[in-house]
Amino acid sequence: MKPRLIRLQYFAWLIIPAVAYLAYLIVGWPHVLFTWTDRMPRSMSSCAYVGPTGIFETYTKVDGSCQVLRFRKSEGAGQ
Repeated sequence: MKPRLIRLQYFAWLIIPAVAYLAYLIVGWPHVLFTWTDRMPRSMSSCAYVGPTGIFETYTKVDGSCQVLRFRKSEGAGQ
């Protein structure tokens, strides 16, 4: 009996990077809350997030709360 040199099990590990790349294309990179500033007179708050693509800032008027984790696509993702 001749041994098989190429088996399906040898390529099963490729599923994990493929799923990670697909998730990146759909939802983007994860960013964690870095700083939060509440501006009471204007009823706004600013939230700064840090992640693999750098720091970005958002402004919200809703209730002054910021999400702890946000996903953001980098410029040119999926092109």
